[in-house]
Amino acid sequence: MTFKTPLKLICFAFLFFLTASCGSLKFLTKPKLSIQLAMQQPNGTNGTAVAFNPDKKVYYAVMGGHHSYPLETFHKKGKAIFQSESYCDARGMWWNTGKKQIERNIYKGGIKQTKPPKKGVLIGSITEVLIDSLTQPDPNSCAVWDEQNQSLWYYHQGIFYQYDYQTSELLLEQKIDLPCPINDITAFSLIYTNIPNEELGLLNFQKKEVYLFDKNTFELKRTITLPTDAPTDAYFGFAYANSHVFLFDKGSRTWVGYQILK
Repeated sequence: MTFKTPLKLICFAFLFFLTASCGSLKFLTKPKLSIQLAMQQPNGTNGTAVAFNPDKKVYYAVMGGHHSYPLETFHKKGKAIFQSESYCDARGMWWNTGKKQIERNIYKGGIKQTKPPKKGVLIGSITEVLIDSLTQPDPNSCAVWDEQNQSLWYYHQGIFYQYDYQTSELLLEQKIDLPCPINDITAFSLIYTNIPNEELGLLNFQKKEVYLFDKNTFELKRTITLPTDAPTDAYFGFAYANSHVFLFDKGSRTWVGYQILK
């Protein structure tokens, strides 16, 4: 697959920045609650994604289950800024650095794009179709974005799947050696951290542990132990943005964040 030179340069610079910055950061393997994003609208029970806009320093959070469910914008410290309908049934969401936009994987496959206005808030009604259909391992599978390789990752039943961003071609299907029973892993959600050699993450919702894997060797590299009161779910409610692991608390309708890099 070939890319135009500007995109290649952007991706290279992005990777170089991440490698250099992560090398100077400290891992918090027993993180504490550090931020909360309280959803303001009442619809939906499954939080499916959180993303961070580094240009405007705002978070975006979305509920899955119906196109009318919430898509909301928050200040970097957690204050609610703007509320909108999602206009798609989201299964994964990320900030595309090269295109300066939010993209969402949707139920049964496909990607929709939303370019934030000047103030950085997300307005669902300006969402456009980027890819009409996209293969994924399960209709409910949540996607994460690999900027370096211009690909999407999914997890399903003990296997990591990697798909080409442009063509939807299956690039890789890799069974992984889990450190726990397969049924203890959150079924449809995974995270992508951009941390070199520890990019892919899964949640053990029973033990409240996050497992970080190398995306090239698929070795387990690190275990993050979450607080005993961390809200975990067997299916969704697991995300990563801006050095934080996020879990969705259905009772309070709040994404709670735990900073794992400092």
